[in-house]
Amino acid sequence: MATRTAYQIINELIGGLEELRSALIVTDRPAASAAAPAARKAAAPAPRRKRAPRASSASVHARRVLQGQYLGAVRQLSKAKRAEVKQILLAKGPEAAIRAAKRLRK
Repeated sequence: MATRTAYQIINELIGGLEELRSALIVTDRPAASAAAPAARKAAAPAPRRKRAPRASSASVHARRVLQGQYLGAVRQLSKAKRAEVKQILLAKGPEAAIRAAKRLRK
């Protein structure tokens, strides 16, 4: 009976482990591929990136400021006075309409 050295035993164990690992890899592949779609569905969707706001031109900014002033002035008026201010807006422009709305508010 031949005595085996520790190195021979370790080499046999390593060979057995490699066989076991290859057998597990072969059997795990179908299960892993079947679970992959479920894992993808369970994963949270990627967050959407927010776009940087576009820079507006000076004229657009000025029009928006005027619109805000007009709406703020007209909000406090009755419907009849609003209609009157709207006629001024169409005839003379937003600056005149804002002045008229402030005058009619008093």
